[in-house]
Amino acid sequence: MLEPNEIIKQYYVRSNSPVSDITIEPALDTSIHEREHHSSSDDEIDKQIQNRENFQMRNIRNNKLDILMTFIKGQKHLYNHCNRVCQTKSNMLMIPCMCISSLNAVLSSIFQNEEWTNAVSSTLNTVLLFIISMSSYFKFEASSDAFLRMYQNFDRLENSIKQVHNSVVTYQHVDSVDGKIQDIENRLMALKENNIPVIPDESRDLFPIICQVNISSLIRKMETYRSQLYSNFMDLKNEIRFLLLKKPMLDDNQHVLGGDTMQNLKAQKEQSRLIFLYEEKERIKKELSSAENLYDYIDSVFSKEIRHANRHSVLYSMFSCIFCLSITRPSYEGLHPVIDQYFAFVFDN
Repeated sequence: MLEPNEIIKQYYVRSNSPVSDITIEPALDTSIHEREHHSSSDDEIDKQIQNRENFQMRNIRNNKLDILMTFIKGQKHLYNHCNRVCQTKSNMLMIPCMCISSLNAVLSSIFQNEEWTNAVSSTLNTVLLFIISMSSYFKFEASSDAFLRMYQNFDRLENSIKQVHNSVVTYQHVDSVDGKIQDIENRLMALKENNIPVIPDESRDLFPIICQVNISSLIRKMETYRSQLYSNFMDLKNEIRFLLLKKPMLDDNQHVLGGDTMQNLKAQKEQSRLIFLYEEKERIKKELSSAENLYDYIDSVFSKEIRHANRHSVLYSMFSCIFCLSITRPSYEGLHPVIDQYFAFVFDN
């Protein structure tokens, strides 16, 4: 079993290697020896975090635009499906209504002298009135028109975000692009707050995440999670620097068994603390590496749900809802703990 000093030295070498600096924490890691006489201040930490954000700003904007574009595409598919569901239900009422009306006219003209003609005609008129009343009560046609307008609005919004996405890779300034992204998010929230009809259960079953997720809240949650990771990472680095400035812990000529007992106990506690900090630092590094793919995970969830919904017809969705048949949904678990926690409410039994 390795001695505490050897474990600390291995962590120190691995944490300050060029590969570790470049792949995991660009613009963050600095050599311990360069800061041998002073630890990082709050201003220096803020400067390092700002450098990292500037370094990754273009990638973050691209990720935001990609996830917004996929979400808006999902909203288009959702409202298009709602429109088709309502239109199908309206047709299922109006087509029999037209058939009954035509049949009643034919029977009344051909068998007008028969005794049963009036009774049959009255029955057909009653059924006809009942179907028309049902159509007026459920308002399928009005709901279909409302969902069609929402589909068209999201189609225009998708065209707008495509233009912003194209401008990101050109000479646009950061503030200009960020302002356009904020404007798109505001327009998206305004569309969701419109007085739209209740989404049919058939569409809600096929689009459980796209139907219920708040994309702005989800993006803020992911950014908060990333910021907390970087903040914890910088706190650990500062405390490690502070402990490493105490030379006796890394000096091979020092032995914890000799000298004053209180000093030896203090040195042992500091060594244990340093090993714990290095382990936590390695853990947060892995979380940071995984957090870089959060936007890709969300984008894959939306894309998977869209592809899954496209494989099911409207009639299949309606019959599944009417006869309480379960629709096999793709699995969204195991991508990332933050995503699993956020989507837990969708599949809560």
